[in-house]
Amino acid sequence: MLGKRLQVFTIGIFFIFTENLYANISKNTEISLFLKDFLKQHVRSDKLATYTCWGKETEISFKKTLQDEILHSSVSEKSLDKLIYSDNIFLDASCTKTQLILQKIEELNLFTPSQYWMILKTGSDLDDFLQNIYFPITSNVYFLDQNYYGFSIKKVYSPSSKIQYLNQSFVGYWTLDNGYVEIIGKFDQNKDRKFIDTDITVSYVVEDQETLTHLDDYRYKILIDSVTKYNYAVLQHLYYLLNASKVELFRDTLYSKDIDGKHVIGMVEDLKSGICEIGGNPIEFLSNTVDEFDFVAHTRKMEKKFIFRATPHSYISNVFTLPFDTYVWYSCFGLMVAIFLVAYLVVYWEWKDPVFRKYLIPRFALRPDPVDIFLMEVGSAAQQGFESEPRSNAGRIVFIFTLISLMFLYTSFSANIVALLQSTTERLNTLEHLLDSRIPVGFEQNVSMKYFEDINFDKKTKDFYNKIYKPVFYGIEEGVKKIKEEFFGFYADTTSVYKYISDSFLENEKCGLREIPFKNSYVDYWLVARKNTSLIDLYRSGMQKIHEVGLRSREHHRIFTGKPKCDSEGGNFESVGLADSYGAFLFMGVGIGLSLFLFLIELAWQKYFKMKREEILNFIDDEEGRESYREEDELEDGPNEQQQHFDFAI
Repeated sequence: MLGKRLQVFTIGIFFIFTENLYANISKNTEISLFLKDFLKQHVRSDKLATYTCWGKETEISFKKTLQDEILHSSVSEKSLDKLIYSDNIFLDASCTKTQLILQKIEELNLFTPSQYWMILKTGSDLDDFLQNIYFPITSNVYFLDQNYYGFSIKKVYSPSSKIQYLNQSFVGYWTLDNGYVEIIGKFDQNKDRKFIDTDITVSYVVEDQETLTHLDDYRYKILIDSVTKYNYAVLQHLYYLLNASKVELFRDTLYSKDIDGKHVIGMVEDLKSGICEIGGNPIEFLSNTVDEFDFVAHTRKMEKKFIFRATPHSYISNVFTLPFDTYVWYSCFGLMVAIFLVAYLVVYWEWKDPVFRKYLIPRFALRPDPVDIFLMEVGSAAQQGFESEPRSNAGRIVFIFTLISLMFLYTSFSANIVALLQSTTERLNTLEHLLDSRIPVGFEQNVSMKYFEDINFDKKTKDFYNKIYKPVFYGIEEGVKKIKEEFFGFYADTTSVYKYISDSFLENEKCGLREIPFKNSYVDYWLVARKNTSLIDLYRSGMQKIHEVGLRSREHHRIFTGKPKCDSEGGNFESVGLADSYGAFLFMGVGIGLSLFLFLIELAWQKYFKMKREEILNFIDDEEGRESYREEDELEDGPNEQQQHFDFAI
């Protein structure tokens, strides 16, 4: 009897154990199927790390179920630091050490946006289980609540680090028949994440202390601390989007430095030490800053360019050569040569024909002299005429057609000159053309000349090199004044220059402004956050939304001035200056110099000829004097010789 009872008891225990084992195996099979469906839905990595306490046989069965599609690895308390390389982690909250493991994971800052955490919890309240554990607002933590039909999935995060509160949102469910069904999409899961009573500290750089009382009124000296005012306005929208409390620090400098023996903390030191979350002033996007900060958003692009008023053609070329194309000039010179040859032949015939020459009046007839023919052509081209002209019918026909053809050329040339003197050139569009022109240039104070000096310019003038290697620096206001009063190129920040131009230029003076960018004109400045902050994705998405809805653009237009628009270009009339007449004065100067040179040659030749003539005359006078002296001697010596002959004869 006792043996039968013992046998029945043993069979009962076996059925109970078998039922529990089957239940565990069935439960674990459902979990593995859920994990496969969940990871496929979210297009995550096929690597999964798990922490369970189900017993050896159950865990072996669980791993076999996963191994076909998922690369599985186990997690222990000693290997938590290796979880940084895992994209998906599954934890069973019913294990005794799960809560301790979660606390250590929090200390290691492993709740990152790039990882998905799936925690299985049954039978107890989440708030009680997760007491003193902080899930950042950017983390992806899902709790699986097992029920009769399968699993319900909740996404949780802590909206505040100050108060123990857990935000829970139902995102989907899983059943054996339907698989994983997501009620709220991935984007919708993140759109309503907001802080509750959480401080975000921002450090700003302020040069003028008066700025602190005028950060948002857009009136007080808008160009002073303009970058700070702009980013302050943009970050107010970020505070509103995140529902965060703002804590603001104001520093005197961007980088820490010692002033009068006192260490002054800068904004960069606040970021590196973790005192602040975000830097209120952007910094340049450089290779060395990538390793020190997390970049949040590109808020401002600083543009430095050469700004100047549109210049006349005379500043870069000889305006008197521009009315005609090169081939037209060749045709004009060819016409002059043809006229010269025909006129010379006709005039030559007039003077050689004996019948026609009888009736010529030399005073009024054109002589067959190349100089006279050339002067006749020049007088006709300049519409001035000439004192003599051909007298034959053939010569008069040549002269008439010369006047008509050169009149049309003169009219076209004059009309084009007038248009060119009132128009501006479009050829001044590169840095090399600007520096090679007669336009003086200047640079904003504290501008680095390193990039300019590295340019390789070949075969340039001394004035060209002086503009680069002996630069002249001006303040913004002084540089804008020179742009207004003369043709002057000023290299500076465009927003600052255009602010002064908008305030000081007349409407017609705003027309014709030109820009020439340099290769490093565009400098990108980015807002940065402290390195490895858990909220970086939230900051970036918030700033992206601010940009997309136009709030950032609105704040930019309120503070920074763009290029002024031209409303009255037609009423602007420029008087002709000496620079426009440079070619005429140069031609006249060459003519005067050439005439003086020929005059001196003629004068020297005349003096030389006169001196030679005097020498010849003196020589002739000397010869005549000698001959007369001989004749007188002969007359005096003649009677004496006769007397001697007579005496000898006696």
